[in-house]
Amino acid sequence: MFESAIATALTLAALAAAPLAMSTATASATTTMPFQIPRVWGINIYGLCEPACVDYPVAVVGETDGVVTFPAPRPFAVPGAYAVHWKNISTGAAGTSAIDTFHPAVARTGPGVVTATVTTGDSLEYLSARGIFLVP
Repeated sequence: MFESAIATALTLAALAAAPLAMSTATASATTTMPFQIPRVWGINIYGLCEPACVDYPVAVVGETDGVVTFPAPRPFAVPGAYAVHWKNISTGAAGTSAIDTFHPAVARTGPGVVTATVTTGDSLEYLSARGIFLVP
């Protein structure tokens, strides 16, 4: 059990450090980064996804310092269905933004390491999308 806790802690630390180690973006370069964990959800018997559907959200940083843009996940963009919950773990700032199919969520997170979760609140959602990003 203790080894399992250590393995979990090391995995979380590696996930948190990966975007920082791989980031080569400068403040003037716009970078689109995929969430490390996609959103997985089910569908009813008339749907097209068997056994599950997958959304691939992204975060866009570098357009403006301290700002992250979250466009609607593809390929299943649903009008008004998404919410982004974010937290800047460098500063403690946090918030929630709605994603519209035609208008991305814009989060003024401030610079630092930002974690984000994309959810729908739908009962068919198996796993919400999660990501961690370095915001210039």
